[in-house]
Amino acid sequence: MLRKLDTLQRIEIAEGVEIQLHVAGPLPRGIAFALDVIVRGLIFGLVMLAESFLADLIFPEIFADPKVQGGMALLLWFVLDFGYFICFEASDRGATPGKRWLGLKVVRPSGVPVTWHQSVVRTMLRGVDLLPFCGLVGFIASLCNDRFQRLGDLAADTMVVYAEPGDSKDRLEAMDEVAPFRPPASLTREDQAAIVQYADRFGEWPAQRAEELAGYVQELTRVKGREGVTRLLGIAQWIRGAG
Repeated sequence: MLRKLDTLQRIEIAEGVEIQLHVAGPLPRGIAFALDVIVRGLIFGLVMLAESFLADLIFPEIFADPKVQGGMALLLWFVLDFGYFICFEASDRGATPGKRWLGLKVVRPSGVPVTWHQSVVRTMLRGVDLLPFCGLVGFIASLCNDRFQRLGDLAADTMVVYAEPGDSKDRLEAMDEVAPFRPPASLTREDQAAIVQYADRFGEWPAQRAEELAGYVQELTRVKGREGVTRLLGIAQWIRGAG
């Protein structure tokens, strides 16, 4: 239902390959943010409750001071307000708990995960996007471009999309289960290095890009599509085992 408010973006990445990304609109992003507010509120409440309990056991004369309690509360909220988004969105999954529940993730326009620097920039500008109330600035900005990018996204060159099944971290975990496959032809050192590098960077690409690259060596894998990707990863496993 939420997808009906969004668009399917066809993006030509630098390598000349066209990929498709389901860009998330303001509604699912707003719901995900509301869920994250709830999660952060729960974390804040639990930590402050634990701090209050420990204060009675450790240095009660210090922690009983209202100024100390207020300072600790502000410090904790600052960490949750910035560190929460930065760490989760710069991770392999590229999503906070709220985004994961909505099936969303933060990526670069090429579909690859964001860097720590990009995550910091988009998080720092979230305060501007929330002005003057309820994220009005960010909402208006997202309606002014076809990728629904708020000001933080525009500055960091990021976008929020629907995470496709078997994407990102899930594909990296599945790669570990790929059985080694002996290549049907002898490989030079350069070929072996290229295949291993493909496996190392496998998690950075959208599924379409991974299949496109595997198609270039179809004469080696003898299959195409997802089977070609699996076969190429199997060859990489065999090379590592042989080495």
